[in-house]
Amino acid sequence: MASFCHNLTGLDTAAKSTQQQSLQPVLRLRPTCAGITFEGRVAFAMKEIWKSVVGYEGRYDVSNFGRVRSLIRSGKILRLCDDDGGYPQVVLYRNGERTLRVHSLVLTAFRGPKPDGMVSRHLDGDKRNNELVNLKWSTQKQNISDMIRHGTILLGSMCNAAKLTEREVVRIRNESARGIKNSHLARRFGVTKTNIGYIVTRKSWKHI
Repeated sequence: MASFCHNLTGLDTAAKSTQQQSLQPVLRLRPTCAGITFEGRVAFAMKEIWKSVVGYEGRYDVSNFGRVRSLIRSGKILRLCDDDGGYPQVVLYRNGERTLRVHSLVLTAFRGPKPDGMVSRHLDGDKRNNELVNLKWSTQKQNISDMIRHGTILLGSMCNAAKLTEREVVRIRNESARGIKNSHLARRFGVTKTNIGYIVTRKSWKHI
């Protein structure tokens, strides 16, 4: 009986050892403008899955790691360059040249077409992290909430050009609701009548 228990313990130890080895962190490589470079992050091993780029079937694939390869060039991994907004993009060819954002390629291939009224969302706030687990189709409101939480967008009094505070905006709306004219509010708060109109109709300061 003692020998049998000892063997079970040995099997349990071996299983734990195998499990620990499968969870060993691996270095993640990511394509950039200069080619494949060491990013410096550590991530647990995950299987890379490839799917056809929608509209470019048989020519290009995109992976759940946010990499793009060319099937017409023997599976060559394509280099990515950031656009003016800081989003990685790639140049694809089919009856001409098109430059497309990588996060859209990943979402469309793995999650389907963008639903009406939805936008792409980077859950961790990093525009360059185009791994599938970091992407989601969401509403613009959810996307803006993410940007505020991650500090990648400045709203209201956080903007250097702001002439009002959140408290003043609330007062303007409350007084307008009581019948105070926009022209009077404009003189009182030192802004234009047009600005007051935008505040009252929520065309500006929408986050309040």
